[in-house]
This record gives sequence, C-alpha cells and structure tokens, in this order.
Amino acid sequence: SSLTRYRAAWLPDRKLRLGDIGKMEDGLFTLYTTLEQQGIPFNARESDSSLALDYTSSDSASINFGLDAQSTPLATGIVKGKVNIAFTGSDGLVFQMTSSKQVVIENLVDVESNVLKRYQENIWPKEWVVITEVILTGHATIIVSTSSGNSLDLECDVPVGMLKIPLADPSLKLKLVKESGSSTKIIAAGDLSPF
Repeated sequence: SSLTRYRAAWLPDRKLRLGDIGKMEDGLFTLYTTLEQQGIPFNARESDSSLALDYTSSDSASINFGLDAQSTPLATGIVKGKVNIAFTGSDGLVFQMTSSKQVVIENLVDVESNVLKRYQENIWPKEWVVITEVILTGHATIIVSTSSGNSLDLECDVPVGMLKIPLADPSLKLKLVKESGSSTKIIAAGDLSPF
C-alpha cells in the first residue's frame, strides 16, 4: 500500500517466510518452493527496533472508545470498556500492530546472481518471485469493511485512567459483541506476517 510501501499479498495468518518462492496469481502469492530447497543460500537480518503501524482510513472509518457506565474498577485496576468502529464506505480499513519486526535478506546481490544464472540456464521459471522482506507482528488487529455503513461494537478490559490503547494490544481482551454489516477481521491475533 502507499501507506507502508509493503504489499499484503497473502492472508496475514499464513506463515510465509523470508526466502519463500512462489507465483503472484490474481494479486496473491502462491508458495511453490524455497531458496533453501533450491540450494540458494541467503542471510537474514532482523531490525533492531519495533515497528508499530497504526492506520485508520480517515475518510471512511472512525474508532470511538468509552467506558461501560455500569462497570466498577476491579481490584486489578481494570474497568470494562467498549469500542465502536464505524465505516461509512465499503472500503474502510483499520490496521494496528505492536512489537513488530522487519526481516530482510541482506545478501540480495548474491541471491539475485544465483537466480539470474538459473534463469539463463532455463531452470528458474520467469514467473517465480522471492519473498525478500517480511514484517512479523507481535500482535495485530486488522478490520476491512466489506459493506457500506458497517459498524462493530466490541467489549474490552481497560486499565483505569487509559481511554486509548492500541486495538492490537492483547491485554484489552477485545470481544466482538455486535456487528451491523460485514467485514473481514483479525482481532488482536499474534505471530502474524501481514506484509
């Protein structure tokens, strides 16, 4: 996307990895083999800092936090909260992730040289592509509205005094209680590779 410069070319819960080889079919990556299986060595480098992408399509989505009026704080300092996510269009998006890392192939020149050699020897299909960079998330919440006027109501646990916590944070214990319309959603799921 223009937001991240990454491409969501597979479902985020598919465990695709650096060095996977496949074909792009209708905009989606289909796994065929790996660099390792093809005998092409590569070195991976992981980022030192955490990425925390947070995107809401401002023209077609809104997020509103609130507290349950009947909720009293528990001994742990937690109160019951609620979150409403409203979409005005059928193409709204909410994407938040925490504790995420970027992993890249650092010897890309060597990999490219091996691939070109195999292509010239007619043993590398022209359609094959290699995953050279992935983002691995600690947790992510991804909601894509698939109908106009969609609205989601969620319950959550909120520490007293905090009204805005990333929707990807698993400590919120988000639970969908009502939806009008339809959406594709992954809520506070861990260990994903969305890009």
